[in-house]
Amino acid sequence: MPVQVLEHPADIRLRAWGHSLQSVILEVLNYTLSIMYGSEIENEVMFDFSVEFHDRVSLVPKIVNEAIFQAESTGTAGRVRRLSICPGKATAQYIGERMREGKQYGSSVVKAATYDRLVVSENPPLVEITLDI
Repeated sequence: MPVQVLEHPADIRLRAWGHSLQSVILEVLNYTLSIMYGSEIENEVMFDFSVEFHDRVSLVPKIVNEAIFQAESTGTAGRVRRLSICPGKATAQYIGERMREGKQYGSSVVKAATYDRLVVSENPPLVEITLDI
């Protein structure tokens, strides 16, 4: 699944597309986490987290923000291995490592996914989202 970084004056704006909206959201999640933690992550810790949502548009920033919260609150650098979307609820499986003193992680701290110019399309599967850094 391709992810394109779009121009934005202060933050990071992403466009991702693919064969299904679920796969595109998974790609956005992992691209966001790779900005924060890089790609050299051990598989030491695994847990699930969920969010409830009213529509597909609200799902994207909610699940990205929950992934950021879970990573930061548990001190775990990682990625999302699996994403399941059911009506009104999405569950993600997070896998990663406990953050270590002295280890260099990603290039930026992502504070949150925003609703600024948010685009979520099922046909074609596409997400455009702004990440507050």
